Amino acid sequence: MHATGRPYYEDGKLTRIYGAFRNITDIKQRENDLREKLARIAQQDEAIRVLSTPIIQLWDDIITLPVVGALDPERATQIMDRLLHEVSKLGARFAILDLTGVDAIDTTTADQILRITRAVSLLGARSLLCGVQPGIAQTLTELGVEMAGLHVYRNLQEALRGCLGSLSRSSGR
Repeated sequence: MHATGRPYYEDGKLTRIYGAFRNITDIKQRENDLREKLARIAQQDEAIRVLSTPIIQLWDDIITLPVVGALDPERATQIMDRLLHEVSKLGARFAILDLTGVDAIDTTTADQILRITRAVSLLGARSLLCGVQPGIAQTLTELGVEMAGLHVYRNLQEALRGCLGSLSRSSGR
């Protein structure tokens, strides 16, 4: 219930109170329903975020993150956060960013991809790109970024082969 009232004075004395009572059960129920829906949306948003940045452990010390669909600055930031977390958590030595499912990116996102590769290397892992499409290659070259330290492979199979080769060389096999 919600109550409102206004006093009425005569000769400085309170003589009456005018007011109303209103049943707000329906309003409160709608508010609770809305809170529950917002919580469910937040849970779904988190699930979508995790699904849109899946980390797959391909081999001991090798993880990949396949990117499919639009890649904008916000999603690139999510990818960086998730990839860095998993590299650290799993102690991965190689992190492959598979861009096969991405047709084009803007220069801001291209810069973020390069930042991702540098951040991975700061954690002691080697970052590799694969599946770079022509539009992405063009954007990366337009940035004029020195790409000498960037490891790029045609596809995921070649990237994995490169990682396994590096692992076997380092173990003396």
